[in-house]
Amino acid sequence: MKKILVLGAGRVARPCVAYLQRSCEYSITIVDTCLENLEKVAGNDKNTQIVKGNALDEARHLIRDADLVISLLPASLQPEIARLCIDQGKDYVNAGYATPEMKQLDAEAASAGVLLLCEMGLDPGIDHMSAKRTIDTIHREGGKVLSFRSLCGALPAPESNNNPLGYKLSWSPADLIGSCVRPARYLEGKNVVDLPGHLVLKDYRLKNLGSLGWFEEYPNMDSTPYVDLYGIPEAETVYRGTIRYIGWCDLVNRLVDLGYFDNRKIDIGAVSYADMTCRLACCNPEAGKDIAEVLSVKMGVPSDSVVIKKMEWLGLLSEEMIPEGVNSARDVLASLFSRHLVWSPGERDIVILQHEYIASFERDNSLKRYISTLVDLGNIEGVTSIAKTTGLPVGIGADMILKGTFKGLTGIHIPVMPEVYEEVLKELERNGISFVETTEEVVS
Repeated sequence: MKKILVLGAGRVARPCVAYLQRSCEYSITIVDTCLENLEKVAGNDKNTQIVKGNALDEARHLIRDADLVISLLPASLQPEIARLCIDQGKDYVNAGYATPEMKQLDAEAASAGVLLLCEMGLDPGIDHMSAKRTIDTIHREGGKVLSFRSLCGALPAPESNNNPLGYKLSWSPADLIGSCVRPARYLEGKNVVDLPGHLVLKDYRLKNLGSLGWFEEYPNMDSTPYVDLYGIPEAETVYRGTIRYIGWCDLVNRLVDLGYFDNRKIDIGAVSYADMTCRLACCNPEAGKDIAEVLSVKMGVPSDSVVIKKMEWLGLLSEEMIPEGVNSARDVLASLFSRHLVWSPGERDIVILQHEYIASFERDNSLKRYISTLVDLGNIEGVTSIAKTTGLPVGIGADMILKGTFKGLTGIHIPVMPEVYEEVLKELERNGISFVETTEEVVS
């Protein structure tokens, strides 16, 4: 019986482990500091053991007995776990980005005959596999990819979209806030567009996703490396974006302008949320006027505007005191996000991933548009779509490595090779995660 070591029992662990538990060929050991999470992820499987403790510390002696290691730990810990795997000759899978620190281990891993398979989640992960499958098909048919646009979002399902912001937390509020002000770069009509963090969501656009309705999209990090990663040097446009419900970007932009995304440490003192908002806006309520009226003048919007009403709903105009220990404007906002952008029992999330390609074909002087769309819903029992679409590919990758499907593959890799993406996408389809593919002629 082959042994799998799973480090981390967070949100995405259960779908990953549950997939591997279907086989009677594996003994699974899961390590985490939270006993409740461990028990939830392990379930009642007789071949699964749990270890309560620090995953990094436990990994030092548990890796030696494993045949493969799955790391679901934070990105900062991945290089150290990967090095331990190299030192002990164990293959490794994770769902996170192949960071520069990870890539530095490529030669050592290859020399040791170890496979470090990274970016096996949703985004990154399934997005790579679907994109490369279509791009490779276009190239085989003699086409050139002139434009590649990719969008992804994890949102409340329509029936669970019941707060004014149109969003609920599937990660920490601090990470959500940070992601909104990350610098971005993409290629548009052969021109590189560089955006500093505070301007990224000002570059949003409306997007019609057919029967799903209208959404907003905004640039996601640096898209330009995907020219080489996906082998499309001919591309004039390469863009990766994030999907949100309409209205998110306008609110975030207003809060960024006010200073609520600033993470510099400040002495907030014993003040209310309304006081803090007035301080950032450099305004004071006047006699006979409420804060919404005064704030609207400073922000240049009507006092009955949607953005003011959203701020009021969130609590930014309330007289409630800011909790102790909050020492930046960003922390103030995070304290309200963590309270209001939460899931209730029985609510579901939805994952939307869409790729759009424009390809030219010299043989008949034609242009074609290819669209690949994945829509996946969580279930009301609490297994979220974001957990399933992130954790399941990791489990599938681990299973295939142990079965020898990727035999001879060593060093650090992400799933852009046919021998990986073809098999993993087929298995995802067998597990209910599949794309709807359409192709149409484009009139130039």
